[in-house]
Amino acid sequence: STATIEDNIIDGYDNGIVVENYTTTLSTPTLTNNEVYTAATREHNATGNGILIDGYVSANIYNNEIIDYPFGITYDFAGVDLEAEDTPTLTNNSVLTSPQSSRTLGEKGIWIQDTRYVLVDSNFVDGFDTGIDMGNDSGTTSTPTLTNNSVLTSPQSSREQGNVGIRVVGNVAGTVYLNEVTACDSAIIVSTANPKIYENTLYLQNMGTSVGIYAENSTTLDIHDNTIYNYYTGFNSQNTTANFNNNIVWHVTNAIDETGSTLTVNYNDILGGYTGIDNIDANPQFTSVDSADVDFLHLNWASPCIDAGNPSYSDSDGTTSDIGVNNFEQSTSLSAPAVEIIVSIDEFNRVVRTISWEEIEGAISYNVYNSNTPAGPWTKINDDPIRTTSYESIGGSVMKFFRVTANNGVSLILESP
Repeated sequence: STATIEDNIIDGYDNGIVVENYTTTLSTPTLTNNEVYTAATREHNATGNGILIDGYVSANIYNNEIIDYPFGITYDFAGVDLEAEDTPTLTNNSVLTSPQSSRTLGEKGIWIQDTRYVLVDSNFVDGFDTGIDMGNDSGTTSTPTLTNNSVLTSPQSSREQGNVGIRVVGNVAGTVYLNEVTACDSAIIVSTANPKIYENTLYLQNMGTSVGIYAENSTTLDIHDNTIYNYYTGFNSQNTTANFNNNIVWHVTNAIDETGSTLTVNYNDILGGYTGIDNIDANPQFTSVDSADVDFLHLNWASPCIDAGNPSYSDSDGTTSDIGVNNFEQSTSLSAPAVEIIVSIDEFNRVVRTISWEEIEGAISYNVYNSNTPAGPWTKINDDPIRTTSYESIGGSVMKFFRVTANNGVSLILESP
C-alpha cells in the first residue's frame, strides 16, 4: 500500500493510527500533519500507541503531533531486509506525554525495532521514561541514523527507574549525532551495540545520580566530539572497547568509570584529567551554561579547547579540531587591536606598563611585542599565548614601544606602533 494518512485529528483512542502489513509486498505509507491525542488521565493497556507501524512497512512519518500516549511512535518491522532506498523516515514529529502517577509501563517516545535502515531526524520528544529506543534482535545489523533530535523528560515521582534519553541495544551500528538530550538521568545508553556517537550535547540541570553515556558489552564503540555537562558520571563503560576522543566532560563527579573495558582516551577536556594523548584538565570557558541562551555550551574565545583536539582533523574553518560539540569559528581575517598603554611606578620603584586592548572578534589569543624604537626590531615578551585582553610589562627603560597581534589560528594581524 502507498496510502497517505494526513491532516487528521484523532482524539481518545487506545491506538491513534495503526498500519499493519503481514504480506510479502512492502507497504510504503505516508503519515503527515496528523494530531493524535488522548487524555492525560486515561488508563492505557500495553498497546497504547499514538502511531503503531507493524510488519513489512517502510513508512514516511513526518510533521505529526502525538500527545499523552504511553508509546508515542512504535515501529516494529518484520519482513525481508530493506534496501537503503526503502529507508523509513521519522522526521519533525512532536511526541509528548504528561506526568501522571498511574503510568508505570516504561513509556517510550519513539520505539523502533528490527529495521535494517531508519532515519530519525529533528523530532522533539518530551516526558517519557525512554525518549528514543532503537533495538535490533535480528541477524542483520541495523544501521540507523539518529540525528538532530531534542529529547528531554519531566519529573515524575512514580517512575521506578531513571529516565533515558536515547537507548541503542542489540545488533545495531549506525550513527547517533547532533542530538540534544537534557533532564534525563541517562542521556545515552548503549548495550551490545556499536554506533558512532558524536557531536551530541548532553546536559542536566540537576546532577543527582546520573550518567552522560553508559555503554555495556560493546566491542567497537566510537565516541567523539560530544559535550557532556553536569552529570554524576560522564562516561560509564562496562566490558566495552571504545575510542573516546575530542569530548568535553565537565562539571561531573566521576568523569570516566570503567570496569573490564579497553578504552582509548585522547584529546579530551576531562575534569580531573585522564591518561592518554593530549588530554587536558581545564575549564572549557563556555560562553553560557544557561540552556535558554543561544550560545549555551559554546566555547568562549579564550577556551583552552580551541584547536586542542586531534590534529589529524580540521574544523569547518580549516583550523585544528576543537574539543567538544560546538566549534569556535575562527575568522580568516582579523581587525587590528587598538592598544592603550598606562604607565605607573610600583612599590619597588619599577616602571609598570599595563597594555590593554579591545577583544577582537574571531581571535583566540594575543601576543605582545616591544621595541626601543618605533621601527623595531620587535621582541615578543609573553611566554604563552595571552587569552585575556591585557598584559603587564614590568621594568626596562622609560621609553618603550608596543604592538599586539591577534591570533585566530590561521593568521596574525599586527597593530602599528
